[in-house]
Amino acid sequence: MKNLKFNTLYIELTHACNQHCKHCYLDCSINKEVMPMSLEQIKKVFLNFKEQGGRKVILTGGEPFVRKDIFDILDYLEELHLFFDLASNSLAMNQNRLKRLSRYKYFSSYFTSILGATKEKHKYIANQDSFNKVLNAIKFFNDREISTYVQVTLAEDYLKDIDDILRMLIQYDKCIIKFTPIASMGIKKEYDERLIVPRKQYSNFLYKIKDLQKKYPNRIDNCNLVDYKDLKTIVEDYQNEELWSLCYGFVVVRPNGDLSFSTGLGDPYTWGQAFENLYIPVDDKLKEYIIKLKRADYKLLEVSKKEILEYDVELEKEVSKQ
Repeated sequence: MKNLKFNTLYIELTHACNQHCKHCYLDCSINKEVMPMSLEQIKKVFLNFKEQGGRKVILTGGEPFVRKDIFDILDYLEELHLFFDLASNSLAMNQNRLKRLSRYKYFSSYFTSILGATKEKHKYIANQDSFNKVLNAIKFFNDREISTYVQVTLAEDYLKDIDDILRMLIQYDKCIIKFTPIASMGIKKEYDERLIVPRKQYSNFLYKIKDLQKKYPNRIDNCNLVDYKDLKTIVEDYQNEELWSLCYGFVVVRPNGDLSFSTGLGDPYTWGQAFENLYIPVDDKLKEYIIKLKRADYKLLEVSKKEILEYDVELEKEVSKQ
């Protein structure tokens, strides 16, 4: 059996969260937990990753700062000389934590999110008053030449606020911005369907973002919507890759230690426990999964000739049908 190595590891430290966002795809809350790995298990994952040639770790959740041992985790990454990105909703970010984070030599980027153009709009979606803390964290890291990546996820009524949000963020030259519509809901048990951006608005949203990318090169990331040209380019990029689309994704470690690939969090491909073995077995099971991904991509490529697609969500649906 052949095994593959990888140099970037994406790890969900917990599915618990101190916010309860209306659109959350994981239905995270402070009361949610999914058998989290212990600190020693996490350290073993990082050590194995380092020994097999790994270079970078992306830490997310849930909310990583729900874990009381978060700085023990980061200290160990620093000890191993592993670069890391950290995602946080910023609610728990005070000056002491910001300063401590900024002192890590291997801390490369801070990921956070904005859900509206004002603190009131943001709080309506997040169910917590974290708006000013997000902006404070972005400014703090920008002043110290540390990059930030801001996911701007917008409900239908907030689409008109794109320019206002852009003006707030574009002043920070170390900040990359990703605008994403709430095009579909995740697994939350209760949500307001009025948040969802209807398909008829996909086109205007996508081409608005493309125009902003031309105006602000290297500052605006692609959104999660694609047209035929976008998807054709994506599929052509996969043609000679052994793992097809998985070659551009991350190996994901779930809170309980499961290793997976996923076209979306609803349909993960899993194969073992991260603290036991980090290698990817290229066996018949994985080859069958890759065939499903290829079929799904070619099906969506045909569909994209007629309509704009929410790519990740539609890919997950197509794979699950097979």
